[in-house]
Amino acid sequence: MYINFEGNELFCQKCNHTWDVDNLNYKQVCPSCGLISEGLSSMGVIRNNPFITCKCGTRVYLDCKENECTGCQAKYNQDGEYLLSKIIIARPINGISLNGNEYLLGNNGKVLKFDSVQIAKDFLTENNISTDELSNFYFVEASDDE
Repeated sequence: MYINFEGNELFCQKCNHTWDVDNLNYKQVCPSCGLISEGLSSMGVIRNNPFITCKCGTRVYLDCKENECTGCQAKYNQDGEYLLSKIIIARPINGISLNGNEYLLGNNGKVLKFDSVQIAKDFLTENNISTDELSNFYFVEASDDE
């Protein structure tokens, strides 16, 4: 939650209270619910300082449903949890890891991509792969453009 501003009018996203200020300060407190917001952004938002430090060391503010690190392009949700780009399903060729991996393809001959590991597992079980057989598969993170 944070406080939005436009001109001299402030709006609290937590309690929907609106109020006017003469001097826009770095730190604002909602007079209705007490939400404290610090740090001005260029998007008309006073941040209540929700951020994490990415694995690359860059500060990532958690303003949106999906937030991208400017340092390494890693993606995080509003709770600061790392978001995987896409998941592809792999398994060793002929069941032998020394042979390398083969990947699950769609009808168009391209690698199928899933939004999460759970969705990928559900796809396999819906297509007659038992839960015991799931241990034979690897769920690999891949970028959207691979």
